[in-house]
Amino acid sequence: MLKAALLVLFCASVALPAGAAAAHLPAAKAVYPDPSNYKDFRYHALVIGVDREPVNGSGSTCHVPYAGRLSAFLKKWKCFSGGVVTLKGAEATKPRIAAAISGMRLGPKDVLVIYYGGHGDYAGIMCGDGQNLSPDDLFGYMKRSGAGFNVLLVSACYSGIFSDPDEEWSESPRPKFAVATSAGEDSATTFGEVGFGPYLLKFLKLKYGSAGGVVTLGGLADFIKTENASWKKRGKTRLSYGRNYGPEDSVLFWN
Repeated sequence: MLKAALLVLFCASVALPAGAAAAHLPAAKAVYPDPSNYKDFRYHALVIGVDREPVNGSGSTCHVPYAGRLSAFLKKWKCFSGGVVTLKGAEATKPRIAAAISGMRLGPKDVLVIYYGGHGDYAGIMCGDGQNLSPDDLFGYMKRSGAGFNVLLVSACYSGIFSDPDEEWSESPRPKFAVATSAGEDSATTFGEVGFGPYLLKFLKLKYGSAGGVVTLGGLADFIKTENASWKKRGKTRLSYGRNYGPEDSVLFWN
């Protein structure tokens, strides 16, 4: 009882600066890489590319080679000291995706970045073995990895179904989850069935040569909106950008 009373007295005697928020306290920083502390985190990436042979004019063969280019570029970024894992085509089976994520054994200061480029429907995204990967499946794998912060970038039709994390992540004062998708929950990707994939790489290349090279969720969203406006002026097909979730200042990459 005496210890509890002393603890209450000590806590009551420590005044926080006016306007101080919980997100700025050290404990909160341990689970949220914002612009003030992103260099304290170690980043790990999983890049997945799955193609489908065209059937009756529908399909694509661009996601697998693009995944290879994105992985090669991400390995240059300083933040990815944890490594970049790539699963392409037939090797991107559901069990291998699960093993790659769940087996990472990460901690509070680890950031897990997952990029998926491929095909989706109302139930989830397609794996290299033809199986379906649902939001519940993927979120479960990510949780079991133990990462303190998670980034999910999904370039696929109907990928908006991945933009709402479950209660544990969504109810956090500073969400430990950031997501951007190339389509809404009920829409197909419009830009040549590639979504925002190539534009993500274009944006990263611009940031790679800039001082700091910090990419935030808000910055990515703004860049894609600018690209959309450019395409619209030229009277060409709009670039898809479906939904995003998380604070605008969520640091997705840094160099």
